[in-house]
Amino acid sequence: MITLNLISKEKRSWLAEIRRFAYAKVIASIGIAVIILASGYLFAIQAILNDRLSVVRDEITVVEAQLPKRGDSTLDDSIRALNAQTQHLADLYNKNISYSVLMNEIGQSVTPGIVLEKISLNTLTSSLVLTGTAKTRDNLLAFQDALTALPYIDEMNTPLSTFTQRENIPFDYNISLNLEAIIAAQQS
Repeated sequence: MITLNLISKEKRSWLAEIRRFAYAKVIASIGIAVIILASGYLFAIQAILNDRLSVVRDEITVVEAQLPKRGDSTLDDSIRALNAQTQHLADLYNKNISYSVLMNEIGQSVTPGIVLEKISLNTLTSSLVLTGTAKTRDNLLAFQDALTALPYIDEMNTPLSTFTQRENIPFDYNISLNLEAIIAAQQS
């Protein structure tokens, strides 16, 4: 095989350089296109995020407007009341009061003719409400005397209207409890 070399060596090297330059130009064009696409994508993401940020800011503004302001007396009073209730609960927990002694004594104090329908114990206010029906006024008075004799009861309030009937008397006793007596009985 015969090869003819019509292009000089210098021209061949110059053509090789032009080919390398063309390849570099194609690669650079592809790189620039990728960068342009990536920057367009990033700008689109930024626009979406800015829109969502403005929505979140608007929602925060609405929520902040609904929240009570610091120094608001109703907020401070609510916090104080909540703190007092929390402290009272902590005190009760620390004292570890078991009301089973009290309930046992109340159960033993129920005299014949008395039907207890509801016992409501409020540990926050240390109070007890007994609701029921007495067959006669004498049954009711005997039950009341038995309850007031208990050392766990500080004060007992009964509406006077309770004593107006002679039979089948509904009653509602509001009782203030003596926590120290309950704790002492529990520890002994």
